[in-house]
Parts: sequence; C-alpha cells; structure tokens
Amino acid sequence: MAFGDKSLELGARGRDVVELQLRLSGFRGTVWDGVFGHGTALQVVKFKEDYLRLKKPDSIVDGDTFAALAEFASEFPIAPRASTRGGTASPRSL
Repeated sequence: MAFGDKSLELGARGRDVVELQLRLSGFRGTVWDGVFGHGTALQVVKFKEDYLRLKKPDSIVDGDTFAALAEFASEFPIAPRASTRGGTASPRSL
C-alpha cells in the first residue's frame, strides 16, 4: 500500500505516519516516530489552517488532505542544499 492509500488519524502508527510527519515538518514540527499522536494532529491542523485556509480544520488525513500535500510538495519542492565549498551538494555530502 502506498502513501495516501488510507486515511490517517490520531492513534495511527507506521511508515505512513513517519512520511506524514516528514512532509509536515514545517508545520509545528514533531518527532518522526511513526506514532500519530497529539503533536502530529497539531501539524495536520496547522497545515489545513495555513495552506488550505480552513477555518475549523480537523486532524484527519483523508484523500483531500493527501491531494493538498502533493500539491504543496509540487509548489514548494525541496532543493538540494549547496555545499560549503560553493558547489551543489551531492547525496553523499548531505
């Protein structure tokens, strides 16, 4: 099952939760522990408030939320960091 194939909510655990926590790290970051606890729930709520502009967001990650996460990732891609030597960082140097 791929990321986004099933809804996530408080109490969920596993790789999908770690992926969610990583993708939402800029929204009230939390520990990447694979447990959908109150910290992850706050991340989801902040994402929905800040990016989706919802007035009363919940913490459930459903199909619409996964679609918004994909849109956010396309809009704000993660670029490789520049090395301190003036070149582009390679995966080995990160």
